[in-house]
Amino acid sequence: MSELDVSLPAPLPSLSNAREHPFMRSARVATTHELVGAALAAQPTQPHQLLRPGCVLVVRLYRLAPAALDDDNLASSLKAARDAVAQWLAIDDRQHLRVRYFTYQAKHPKVVLEPVGRQRKKRTYQTLRIEAFPVEVRPPLGATLAQLKLDAEKAALLLDAAEAVTKDVAKTGDLEAALGAWLGIDSLTAALTQGEAP
Repeated sequence: MSELDVSLPAPLPSLSNAREHPFMRSARVATTHELVGAALAAQPTQPHQLLRPGCVLVVRLYRLAPAALDDDNLASSLKAARDAVAQWLAIDDRQHLRVRYFTYQAKHPKVVLEPVGRQRKKRTYQTLRIEAFPVEVRPPLGATLAQLKLDAEKAALLLDAAEAVTKDVAKTGDLEAALGAWLGIDSLTAALTQGEAP
């Protein structure tokens, strides 16, 4: 299965209280497009290998920076990167249903780039990681629309659980405790044992 995994420095600031001049914003977006486009063009994996019939392409965008952002700010900070990925894939990001984007935040040291060319000062960037891989979608035979909606809701819940548990495991290193906390129980083992009891 063809997969894509690339990391690069890119300007991914928090835009919640940003007071950017329109020209500065355009320059930042153009820089992000240029950096992402060049990084993706250099990869051995090509768009046609990822966009396969019968598959949904999952694209994960990670913002790796010293300070974390909330969901809204994270999505806005990765908007230019998402658009650049869509441009590389040659798809309409607003209408294409075969690609799903997921955004993630993780802590990582800032990237300081030395001045080059006409650039007079050092640039501080964040790290952008892009993962993409096709997932085959085969609805169960005879499935109803209601069943498909329920499966989609379950998948969304599992994604929420994975994100919450991943954060807790990173802090405590205890997967069982993290799962128990997400489920609202003290001991996952005890709950499973009780469930198996006659």
